[in-house]
Amino acid sequence: MGVAISINPKSLGVARAKLKRHAKQVPYALSRAINDSLFDGRKKAESDIKKYTDRPTPYSQRANMVVKSSKRRLYGRVGYRNDNRGKYLGRLVTGGADLPAGRTHAVPTRALGRNAYGNVTKGKQAPALLKSPGKYFSGKPKGRPNARAGVWERVNYTKGGRRKGSGTDQLRLVHAYKPVTNYRKQIPFYRSTKKAVRGRLAQHFRKHFAKAIATAR
Repeated sequence: MGVAISINPKSLGVARAKLKRHAKQVPYALSRAINDSLFDGRKKAESDIKKYTDRPTPYSQRANMVVKSSKRRLYGRVGYRNDNRGKYLGRLVTGGADLPAGRTHAVPTRALGRNAYGNVTKGKQAPALLKSPGKYFSGKPKGRPNARAGVWERVNYTKGGRRKGSGTDQLRLVHAYKPVTNYRKQIPFYRSTKKAVRGRLAQHFRKHFAKAIATAR
């Protein structure tokens, strides 16, 4: 997912005769202008993550990347990285349903505390909890067919599986299994980022073109 940019120098507000006269400097100036514009887009995309999502982590805010242009390849791109950040943020751009292949989502319930960014820590995610089978189990409690499937905590047990005190098991649902997670569109990535990329492109080009002419041998 990203916004690509390739430029025709005739659209940048410089006289054709001047472009022709200094043709050797055009690829350099164009490449620098494209890259400056892509970083304008990245800055805007980063601010949009903060604006349109709830308490994003610094890690999520760094999800954007730039593929820079060169004099021989006057083409560049700004977009989300191809990792878990990009996958999640991409859902907030396009919206729709996430259908995990052959499994379900484990969605944290309110029983679990959250960190300053509104997320559960790695140690409280379902795979981590299920490493302590004496205290946590996956599925439904026995004798409770109407209970939701998920990860359940034996509240009155230690992580080693020892009961604390006497009486019946005290259970609570800490992750609920959901076959589908629906996302609504939140981030106007394409419209906002493309506008930022195009916004100062001509200005960047004229600056680098003038510099290239002034320093040409």
